[in-house]
Amino acid sequence: MITTLTSEQEIRLKELQAEYLGIGRSTASLDKIVAEAAVRAIPYYQGKNPKVVFCQSPRDALNKIAQYKDMGENIRGNIGQNIRGNIWQNIRENIGQNIGQNIRENIRENIRGNIWQNINVNTRDDICANIRENIRENVWQNIGENIWQTTYLYGQHDTYLYGQHDIYFFGYYNSFYELGLLDKSTKPKELDIYMEICKQCGWVYTFENAIFICERPCELHLNDQGQLHSESDMAYRYSDGFGSYYLNGTEVSKEIALTPAKDLDPHLILSELNADVQRQIINKIGIERVIQKLGMPSLDKWVDPNTGKSYELFHLKSGDLDRKYLFYEHASVPGMYYARAVPPEVSMCWQARAWIVGVIERDEINSCDEIEAVNNLPKYLS
Repeated sequence: MITTLTSEQEIRLKELQAEYLGIGRSTASLDKIVAEAAVRAIPYYQGKNPKVVFCQSPRDALNKIAQYKDMGENIRGNIGQNIRGNIWQNIRENIGQNIGQNIRENIRENIRGNIWQNINVNTRDDICANIRENIRENVWQNIGENIWQTTYLYGQHDTYLYGQHDIYFFGYYNSFYELGLLDKSTKPKELDIYMEICKQCGWVYTFENAIFICERPCELHLNDQGQLHSESDMAYRYSDGFGSYYLNGTEVSKEIALTPAKDLDPHLILSELNADVQRQIINKIGIERVIQKLGMPSLDKWVDPNTGKSYELFHLKSGDLDRKYLFYEHASVPGMYYARAVPPEVSMCWQARAWIVGVIERDEINSCDEIEAVNNLPKYLS
């Protein structure tokens, strides 16, 4: 059993990581001839001649699918079974029998984990969410309810192939062959087929008689951590205008993303219910300006003895508003802050913290013992 990588293999592993990130983040236009050849190689389509339809974006694909005639059944289940049977099971068994756990974890961290975080968490999943949010105002309004119910459209016309955004999965298994850890002569042909789809296509919707191939995004803006981020435009955009606005990996409104920090109204944090969006507003405006503009006097400052993390309690009175907020720094991103509304009974930071994490109930805020409550607080940053 192989238990260590050579120095050459370690170098190659980093090269593969960079190569796969490049695939997942590519904004190059498709070579339609090559892309069509890649999807026609899917085992299900051998001996068949499905019509291939190119689409500007996943949203455009769903619009076209909704209006298409005689495309047949969605074969995502067939593709999934093929992948699970010929890639997951066969290769996993081979890996488990021949490759030590430390190497498996090394490759998983560098390829599957790293690419997943940078491509899927920050791009594929965001596009999925955007499509779900946009379906009613886009497909529904443009096509009409006499075509398909929205739920049917998504339930029956989902995809198993995300093209470039599947590289984290297929690239992980391919790495064992590229590093020489598994004999290339034993590689399933299906792995090469799906790797080629990752390299040549955006999302792919597969049916018996038709294949819908999506273009890649034409724009993709990231911060230094690889998160979707732009303060001047959509963070990702397809050629048909489909896209969304993000700050540091969090989807926000166009107003929040594009308004200059000096013009952004600090009162937005008071009406924003999403804690991550609220955090981005505070981060963009700056915590000092938020506190100054909202006229929030400080009631208490405290350092959690369990974690060393600092907290400050503020009181906001503005018109009919009379609220208390606990401000605290993000556990893993220095300089980013949350503002968490807490009950009016709170007068000390430790009470707010204990209530937030569930150590005490609201009716216990003024009667609980400080030492006991603090001792029961988490011993880790959260």
